[in-house]
Amino acid sequence: MSDVNICVCQLPCGVKGFCKKNDDDSYTIVLNAALDREAQRKTFLHELRHLLHNDFEGVSSVSEKELALAFGI
Repeated sequence: MSDVNICVCQLPCGVKGFCKKNDDDSYTIVLNAALDREAQRKTFLHELRHLLHNDFEGVSSVSEKELALAFGI
């Protein structure tokens, strides 16, 4: 896996975090600053699992991958 950057910033209400692939093939995990430390930790681990499972390959969006996981498809 490439480098992983972590950014904590204000995100819209209801968005705990997300990850994205950067142009240099590194990744950035963005966490919502409004979350408490434990919620940020859980969100970080959730987003890191996306990276470790190569969820960026073969799926047009992480949201689609999360829907597939939630509904078992």
